[in-house]
Amino acid sequence: MIELREIGLDSGRDGLEILQKLANDSEIFDGSPVPKEIDSHLYLGFLVIAEEEREYCHRYWVTYRGDIIGYSDIRLNPEYAEVGLALDKDFRDQGLGLVTLRTLIDKAKNEFNKNTVVVSVDPKNEKMIKLCEKVGGELGNTDSKSHYFL
Repeated sequence: MIELREIGLDSGRDGLEILQKLANDSEIFDGSPVPKEIDSHLYLGFLVIAEEEREYCHRYWVTYRGDIIGYSDIRLNPEYAEVGLALDKDFRDQGLGLVTLRTLIDKAKNEFNKNTVVVSVDPKNEKMIKLCEKVGGELGNTDSKSHYFL
């Protein structure tokens, strides 16, 4: 079963290893990889949301059978929610991304009361594009990213 566990000061260090793997994964990020040594202060600064941001930005560890397998977030805008998702490549192609994306969409719509959910996807990330299409996403205006509206 997939679960989303909100990242806070008490759980920020839990997934540093998986975040390091994701940051060095060219299927997700095609920019320059982060250093092999984990700088926990840098990662915690990225992961743990400042008090003033908590009302519009939520970050989660994606867990499967108790293990952290990825990272996700929901950013709230006045008219829509934008969701992001990255899973460890060892857990891809098993239907877990689809379940996680559906969970994020459900949370954005029901818990945060957003009628529109947007997923920004790198146009080269074919797997995420397919996931967006599977959940009924429609391609919207594009710039450096593809935007799928749900």
